[in-house]
Amino acid sequence: MPIKTPKYMAVESTNFKEVPVSKGVYALYGPDKTVVYYGSAKLNLREEILNHCRGHETPCTEASWYFNFELTNATRKREKELLEEFRKQKSSLPKCNERIGKHD
Repeated sequence: MPIKTPKYMAVESTNFKEVPVSKGVYALYGPDKTVVYYGSAKLNLREEILNHCRGHETPCTEASWYFNFELTNATRKREKELLEEFRKQKSSLPKCNERIGKHD
């Protein structure tokens, strides 16, 4: 099941205040609201999402227009579930996951 929480615009800096400093998973979306990246944060969701949207991780995720997140303690397990579900539906990984080699 994909992340069901509301999507926030990544270009609105005030939206990052909605993201808790907590463990969880997140999705980044392109302008057409298709998933471009799934990731996980073992400590700080807000910092992870900000790093991607500011281009500190990869140019691919810097172009994200939207994001959402889900709190979970099983971050790697949930991230793997999201990636596997996406792969089953689309026969590939989200484009930014493929570019940075997140295939496990």
